[in-house]
Amino acid sequence: MAIMQMLLGGTLHTLPAPETLMTATPLQRPSPSRPGTAPLEQHARRLYAAGMRMFEQSEWQAAARLFELVIKVNPEHLTARQHLGEALLEQGEAEKALRHLHYVYQRDPSAGLEAFLRALTSLANQYRVRGDTERARQVYRQVVKIAPDTPLPAGIAPLGAAASKAGGRLAPPRVAASSQREPASITPKNAASLREKETLGRGRITSLAYSPDGEILAVASSIGVYLYRLGAFRLERFLPAPAWVWSVAYAPDGAWLAAGMDDGRVRLWDPANPAVPVDIAAHNRAVRALAFSPEGTLLASGSQDGTARLWNTQTCSLQRTLQDSADEIRSLAFSPDGSLLALASENRHVLIRRIRDGALIHTLHGHRRAVRSVTFSSNGRWIASGGEDGRINFWHTGEEYPAKVLEDFMGIVSQVGFSPDNRLLVSASWDGGIRLWHPGRETIWQRLEDQRYPVSQCLFSPQGTHLSSLTVNEEVVRIWNAHNGELLKSLAHNNALYAVTVSPHQDYLAAGTSDGRVLMWTWPLHNPEPDVTLAGHQRAVRSVAFAPAGEYLVSGGDDPYLLVWKLSQSAAQRILLPPQNRGVTRLTFSPDGEWLFASTENGNIYAWQASDLWTTDHIPTEPILWAQYPHSVTDLSCAPSGDRLAAATDQGEGHTWAIQSRHAASSIRFPASAIRAIALSPTEGHIAAGNTRGGIHLWSLDGTRKHNLSAHEGAVRSLAFTPSGTVLASAGVDGRIHLWDAVAGVLLHTLEGHTQQIWQITFTPDGLHLLSASEDGTLRIWAADIK
Repeated sequence: MAIMQMLLGGTLHTLPAPETLMTATPLQRPSPSRPGTAPLEQHARRLYAAGMRMFEQSEWQAAARLFELVIKVNPEHLTARQHLGEALLEQGEAEKALRHLHYVYQRDPSAGLEAFLRALTSLANQYRVRGDTERARQVYRQVVKIAPDTPLPAGIAPLGAAASKAGGRLAPPRVAASSQREPASITPKNAASLREKETLGRGRITSLAYSPDGEILAVASSIGVYLYRLGAFRLERFLPAPAWVWSVAYAPDGAWLAAGMDDGRVRLWDPANPAVPVDIAAHNRAVRALAFSPEGTLLASGSQDGTARLWNTQTCSLQRTLQDSADEIRSLAFSPDGSLLALASENRHVLIRRIRDGALIHTLHGHRRAVRSVTFSSNGRWIASGGEDGRINFWHTGEEYPAKVLEDFMGIVSQVGFSPDNRLLVSASWDGGIRLWHPGRETIWQRLEDQRYPVSQCLFSPQGTHLSSLTVNEEVVRIWNAHNGELLKSLAHNNALYAVTVSPHQDYLAAGTSDGRVLMWTWPLHNPEPDVTLAGHQRAVRSVAFAPAGEYLVSGGDDPYLLVWKLSQSAAQRILLPPQNRGVTRLTFSPDGEWLFASTENGNIYAWQASDLWTTDHIPTEPILWAQYPHSVTDLSCAPSGDRLAAATDQGEGHTWAIQSRHAASSIRFPASAIRAIALSPTEGHIAAGNTRGGIHLWSLDGTRKHNLSAHEGAVRSLAFTPSGTVLASAGVDGRIHLWDAVAGVLLHTLEGHTQQIWQITFTPDGLHLLSASEDGTLRIWAADIK
């Protein structure tokens, strides 16, 4: 609290100005140790070393505790105090961090400036998210005092600038040179210049692979491959890919990193020079399995199209097609001597083929359902497999029926793998379990902490010291100590993003996720990571909407309730939906802020008076049943100005109402079986509807056809007009965004970058940016060329 009084009370004004930083009080050398203090200093050094180890591993809480102990022994240990502040910042404790970083800055401005400014900015952003704009302004003023060139958020910068000494008026804010050029409003004339400006989210994760030396963990995702250095658990490099990556593998000598993609291609990177990858058109569908031969001269690929192929890694040419069937290939493994390849497929068998001529020499029986994983022991004596029947089977190499069967699962066994010394077998299962087995004794040696979500992969590091696991739906990679089962690190990625919206005053951006979270950023963006995560839903959040005044955010989805978030309190109230409702498809406020509308999967549209959304007695508000249909209401739209609400149904209908009178103004029967998206133009003169076949109907509200547009492959998921109404954006299951001239009905431009379907698009209120939320776990921000 003292640090806040100092900040908001103006004490900070006495801090050294930027031009006097180099003349500030120098750091004092510690006085010679008094008798009896040497053991304490040695203890402090040990604590500091331990704290640095935790800090380098991003274990912020443990690091902070250790640095606090150092400071108790030696309050003038400025490096420990600075690292303590930075660890607290990483935990979101800006106020506590500020106290320590201000202390460092006062004593050594040149060393402490950057971290101190970061703490101030973080604290101001937290105030903004809570709705306390005045406090945010006061903190931003301190930022501008110390570093006048700092770019500040919209709505804050003019008030945050220092007053002009000459006239006593507010001087224009000073901004960084890079932010002085603004993007242009999106119009038919410049729509073709729209480009991706920012990607939020790391994408959804699918597969793991260790480098041969065990130093790097490759994490395949929906947007590329992340390379994490395991010593410090830090991101070393990101390798972008043009399609969803389903499988990843390192060559034994580390010369190649291979990625199998959703479009059937295999991409090869040279890890030492990844700027120019090599693409192989390998299959017709997703590549789900990859394996290098022990010598690294061959790469085997297996696909959803039922084929398995061998590729020469020197020439990237096809060596041989080993399998061509209707059954998807899920896993591949070379024998240690490179003479055999094991294939796991959906036909319940493991197939063993000879590399020399591609001949099928064994068909291994024992699974009742599809086989998900297969592996050889490092001595080549055993083959192990896991399947959808919940079994692990062991075969002696060369035999066709299992010698041992392990069963301790309530779901799919998604992966099995031997330790390098063959003493243990690890299994990952969809029941959330990671188990370490003694194969010879057929007993479980250890269970790692059971996960809430299915575990799709778990593998030993090449040295056998670590295990890495991948959790489906939670999108988390966990790294374990293989000797004692201790969890060392969790690397979180993103789940699917179903919804996106921008606040009316354009100071916040919110997105809904498939795992029930609402992510919030301050706008303009200062950090690619969310500033706040709102947790309260148990299931997917499919729609989010800000109240027109900006004081509330409402979220809804697959839960039988809505959550109303009061931003100034970071608190939520629950509004129950009437019984028998299967989930919310869309939320929208009327332009005047008087009504909140919600559509549901079972055909109902409900309305609440906005004044009743937040009640002091927390008594749930009963909604008005606005309309009811026999089929799902898939989308809602309110014109940004005016008095009209539109709804789309699964039966190809569009309905509109005059909101104030609740009068059903019109019903339009579109020439399609199902409408998935609807949008009213800002001028209220036109309505756009997107169907499940990729078509868009652009009609007048009186039912007169204007244009029938077609460009998408598959269903149109979302439509949005620019604030001027001149450009219509459409997004669909094909992962593309099309920009249309809303008057002429002409395709202006196509935006590509998402690797999976797009659930929602929206324009910012000022018309400068287009935002898209996708199944690939990313939120992308698009803008036109600089004006």
